[in-house]
Amino acid sequence: MTITGRLSAALARHAIAILGVIGCMMLVVIVSVAAWLSYRQHSESEHALQLQHAGDMALVLEVHARDTLSSVDDAVRSIKRIYEHDGLRTDLRGVMADHRDIAGYIAVASVADERGRLILSTLPIPSGAAIADLEHFRAHVARDTGEPYINKPALGRVSGKWSFHVTRRINRTDGSFGGVAIIAVDFSYWSRLMRDGSIGDSVSMALVGGDGIARVVQGRPGASADLMKADWNFLLRRIDAGHKSGFADGSGSVAGTWAYRTLTGYPLLVAVSVDERELQRRLAVIRSGYIGGVLVVAVFALLLIAGLLLILARQRAHDAERMRMTDALQQSEGRFKAMFEHAGVGITLRPAQDRNECWLEVNDKFCEMTGYSREEALRMGTTDITAPERIAGALSDKARLISGEVRSYVTEKRILRKDGTWMWVALSIAALPDAGGRPHLVIATYQDINARRLTEERLRAIIAAEPECVAIVAPDGRLLDMNPAGLRMLQAGSLEEMRRWPFLRQVAPAYRRAFVRLQHRILGGESGMLEFEAVGIAGKHCWLEIHAAPLYDASGAISALLGIARDVTERRMAREALAAERNLLRTVIDNLPDRIRVKDRDLRFILGNEAWLKVRAPGRRDVIGLSNFDLLPADVAGRNNAEDREVLATGHASNPREVMDGPPDDPRWYVTIKVPLRDTAGNTTGVVGIS
Repeated sequence: MTITGRLSAALARHAIAILGVIGCMMLVVIVSVAAWLSYRQHSESEHALQLQHAGDMALVLEVHARDTLSSVDDAVRSIKRIYEHDGLRTDLRGVMADHRDIAGYIAVASVADERGRLILSTLPIPSGAAIADLEHFRAHVARDTGEPYINKPALGRVSGKWSFHVTRRINRTDGSFGGVAIIAVDFSYWSRLMRDGSIGDSVSMALVGGDGIARVVQGRPGASADLMKADWNFLLRRIDAGHKSGFADGSGSVAGTWAYRTLTGYPLLVAVSVDERELQRRLAVIRSGYIGGVLVVAVFALLLIAGLLLILARQRAHDAERMRMTDALQQSEGRFKAMFEHAGVGITLRPAQDRNECWLEVNDKFCEMTGYSREEALRMGTTDITAPERIAGALSDKARLISGEVRSYVTEKRILRKDGTWMWVALSIAALPDAGGRPHLVIATYQDINARRLTEERLRAIIAAEPECVAIVAPDGRLLDMNPAGLRMLQAGSLEEMRRWPFLRQVAPAYRRAFVRLQHRILGGESGMLEFEAVGIAGKHCWLEIHAAPLYDASGAISALLGIARDVTERRMAREALAAERNLLRTVIDNLPDRIRVKDRDLRFILGNEAWLKVRAPGRRDVIGLSNFDLLPADVAGRNNAEDREVLATGHASNPREVMDGPPDDPRWYVTIKVPLRDTAGNTTGVVGIS
């Protein structure tokens, strides 16, 4: 026999063994490819999740920063408006008292004149203090942009703290430059905000100005200094291209992908990045698992090859039986491939005509989802796991499928697991036709959506229990949904009652135009806040503060407006009552014949009534920030200060002292007493003098 013949005979005798070896090698290759594809998908999913976390963090940081800067800018506007009207008579402390909500994070409020000299401040002004050389002053000199200016962090010349300054230009009546209104925001507040808001050491955050310079950063240990000096222009170029929010890749000290969002109305943006190294560490662990799994499969394949060769060596005499088993194995492999073509979901196969018949085939995933073994599942049918409320709909869907009205349909329903619990699944049904084109078999796929449905139900429960009003309004003004708290606020017995007329009807007429403007802003993709007077269905008036934002559909279009409103009636009434009480107190003090003056712990005047001003500071409307040495001879001022310090130190009133005062031709005797001024905690904060 020739060499070719012998080779052909050997191949024929060992064909199955050779095919087995090739099959095992292919199995290893397939498992390796599947592991690689799964790892790549896992890697992409992890990266997408990381970007989502960064984007969510950027959104939270943007909302908080915008609200904070909006409150500060409101205070700056108030200082500008009142100073343009009152000039040096402006009561800065009084202005800031009306904005006490920002007291926790401002360092000082000041006013500089047209030459940059600091003339008013909530803190004592150092002698000769001026800011004409600073950027937040020079930015307003040339022209009035009508916008606030926010500088990079600097050491305050009045507060002595690191801060950045929010400023607005002050105009004279003829429109010329008259100075700058300034509020210094404490730098430590922003650092603390970012540190407390961080979700871990792997997160870097930055508040960046329109000049590309970071105002405040929070990064990994040891990285904050590099972030402060980093070049952020790669984000500004994205914004200049029209992308007000999104993701951008940095390099150098800001390497990585950054989620950023601009602060509407301010030359600032927030940026958040998650360290890629942590992701790579997690992926390395996952990659090791996949490699280990492939190695296990390879070892298993090698053992399988060895066993196959041993069996073939011992069973060569039983070729016929071997062929029968090979045919059975091939058929089993064919069914296996068909059954597990969609291995990520449960799959069942049943006759099309009767949904009560048992399943013909089920896959492992379906058994895992329901808790039944394959043998148990093959003795069951669709009706055994269908929830009672779905039976009528299932019969209708089956009739449409058998009649040919539809070829397939998708629905969501509950199925009964073996342990008696219910699971939500996304069910996809399709009919498989026979040779005549009539529905013969029905294949169903079950995707586990239990977690999503439970999350939706929890969210609905949270919204229903929310004590504030939560409303969803269509772009045309129709009310789509409202929680029970909102219905109670507006005196509605049900959602249907609220839907009988446009939601705008519940807004008091004086605030409807502002409410419509807010709606247009939200439809433009912005978010906003409005305090307005609302009218309930039964006529009850209340004040609401609403925060609104757009809701987007899957295509990215705005599908509805989300509003969360709280009842601020008591807060508004308290604010009005406080203003009235303050006005009443000042009126009483100014109309008393006694001379009354108040100093702080630095012995600087913070109040003087009309009777005292007429004698000690004729021609002045106030003496805020002045001391005894500004109004009295040095020896008299020294004695008064010594008496004041004793009251501050002891916390007790001084002994009454008789003083003769007035012109020589008409002297008058006065009894003077000084008492400590205390805060609500009982701490001495100043001195009150009464003559």
